[in-house]
Amino acid sequence: MPDIVSSVNLHFGMLLGAPALILLTIGTILVLVNESKFVKIHGIFAVVSWILTLINVLSTIFLNPDIWASFTEGVHWSHIILGALGLITGFLSMLFGIAAERKPAKMTGYITLICWWGAFLSGFILV
Repeated sequence: MPDIVSSVNLHFGMLLGAPALILLTIGTILVLVNESKFVKIHGIFAVVSWILTLINVLSTIFLNPDIWASFTEGVHWSHIILGALGLITGFLSMLFGIAAERKPAKMTGYITLICWWGAFLSGFILV
């Protein structure tokens, strides 16, 4: 059974990841229900979730200088790759959204949502 304190020391996965994922999911659902009505709240939720995820990634890197030695498992690599890909596509989605490029914004937004759910769920395998 993993020690909850040691897993929090690795990074703040549940403390920051869960709220980020919930906000992004709710924002996506709202904009799918009524884009014109919920586009602003969707943008706010998405930006907040992106910032929470960025803080989570930075805390992993800076609070755990020996983190690179622990990348021995394939599941851990997939967790990192999915999270990083989601962070990049989330940023691109934000830029496309600001530019009102709806088609690429939706595509990159869905990729972000899928990647972050994959990273979040693979995190449970790691713990």
